[in-house]
Amino acid sequence: MMAPLAPHTAEEIWNRIGNKGFVVQNKWPEEKEMEKDPRAESAEGLIRHVLEDTSEILKATSITPKRIAYYTAADWKWQVYLKALKAADEKMRQGDFIKEVMGDPLLRSLGKSAADYAGKALQQANQMPDEMRKSRIQNGVTAEKTIFADAADFYAQEFKCAINVWKEGDQGITDPKERARMSEPYRPAIYLE
Repeated sequence: MMAPLAPHTAEEIWNRIGNKGFVVQNKWPEEKEMEKDPRAESAEGLIRHVLEDTSEILKATSITPKRIAYYTAADWKWQVYLKALKAADEKMRQGDFIKEVMGDPLLRSLGKSAADYAGKALQQANQMPDEMRKSRIQNGVTAEKTIFADAADFYAQEFKCAINVWKEGDQGITDPKERARMSEPYRPAIYLE
């Protein structure tokens, strides 16, 4: 990859790592399907997307935060979200989908919150490109809390403040403005302090 920009350096590196001939005479490396990791690519995209969202919020508010908290979606939202992705593939009507969701005793116990989110999730799934919907169905539940916790040092360097990561419903959660309830799969709630 360096050869077009720094040919002499690239040739020297090529030779020192034990390759014969010239790097410019070799074929470009081919991508191997088995070396792809869709979950890692999805996690990287999620980290990048939230970085951009946070930057936009900071730019719009002119806040210099001392702390940023990311709140990921509760398990029940993931359950509804994945059902919505499948329902969109099946072209299910919104009313039928909400009835199906509310047929689950756990989701029914959440009442209006579950019904409202079900309608919203199906609407989003219907507007999503087919390839993205299929990819998200295949990936299943994404361990967002772990992804953001692993990226906390990166975010702390970028935003020069402390970073907290919570999952909606966590014991001992610090959520002074009740932002966690606004979290959705692939769209964590963000709180600046």
